[in-house]
Amino acid sequence: MPRSPALLLLSMALMYCIPIGNAAELDAAERDAAVIAFFQYWNAYSGGQYRESADLMCSADLVGLRSGLLPIFKSLSTSKEADAKKLADVFFQGVAPTKRDELNDREVLVQMMNFVATLNPDMANVIRNSGRDGVR
Repeated sequence: MPRSPALLLLSMALMYCIPIGNAAELDAAERDAAVIAFFQYWNAYSGGQYRESADLMCSADLVGLRSGLLPIFKSLSTSKEADAKKLADVFFQGVAPTKRDELNDREVLVQMMNFVATLNPDMANVIRNSGRDGVR
């Protein structure tokens, strides 16, 4: 179980307040597996390992990220506004312009996680500190 009281509280809220599929039909082992999966995700995410955290997510939960976000950032990249281009540059950091159309939903999520962490380092630090104790 988590060492951090905040993470323990969050895990309990996730287990009991947020429906996970047919949560009422989950047995104790399935609930435990869901909690462990969440903590694996959170440890990766809070550690800044965005690709690993995205790999731990269900593909069905990522559907639509590419079609929803990619056009926005591609549009920003061709904007005449310098600030808009800067936002696109942050989002597409590490992705060659010729490869942007090839990003899949999971890769768009990783880019978005990096985008948010880059633009809001204070929030990234809060998240990083929330997961520093990890899971026992």
